[in-house]
Amino acid sequence: MTGELRTLLPPFGKALGGGPLAGLPGGAAHGVGFDDFALYTALRETRRGTGLFGAANYLVSWPFNIATVDSSLYPPLTNSRLFMVPQLVPPGEAIDGVAYVQQVSGVYTAVNTNGVAAYTFDGATFTRVAQGTNANLWKSATGGVVQAFGSQLAASSGWRLLWACGLWNQSAAPTVPTIGGLTVGGGGIGANSPGLGVYSFQVDNPGQTNFPASFAAAAVTASDTNRDWLAFYRNHT
Repeated sequence: MTGELRTLLPPFGKALGGGPLAGLPGGAAHGVGFDDFALYTALRETRRGTGLFGAANYLVSWPFNIATVDSSLYPPLTNSRLFMVPQLVPPGEAIDGVAYVQQVSGVYTAVNTNGVAAYTFDGATFTRVAQGTNANLWKSATGGVVQAFGSQLAASSGWRLLWACGLWNQSAAPTVPTIGGLTVGGGGIGANSPGLGVYSFQVDNPGQTNFPASFAAAAVTASDTNRDWLAFYRNHT
């Protein structure tokens, strides 16, 4: 956010109203009006505004507040399952990669593709717009982890719905990696995203050895019980 925008839109206020993405008021940009994310954004922009700190990996989106999660409910990863978490990304936010929380460090033999990605969705086709691969990603030490894309995903002048994604592939796994998230019962995440169908809070594409350039909506399922916490981040001052 530019210095001028920080002056015009103080991060401490709440945006009034709401509505379709295109109709969100200007004050809603950068998380203002998003409850816990509004607080995170206020703290982020205040920290940046002091000029006392260098570059940091700041979140520019999230699906829910990870601080509210009971660690006993974290789901382990499933081999070759592309998990996809929708994110609302405000205007003006470039994206360097995906952040997550490693709960249990994996011990596994990597095969095919391991990493993170971003997809768009037009109601019929998911299309990959960024990816970052790392065979040992899910072996990370417990705590916050970031994985950069191969190149930065440029900012947009408008609101974006993007899917933050992860993929784990192994041929042997003495210890299955576990990341921050929730287990959602009662018919899975789709049943807990009323009326959304393929636009559910999370969808998964099983049996994937890499990040396909594109795939049809029919390939995904919203019936899995996992709801993983993934967030987009940007490294900047």
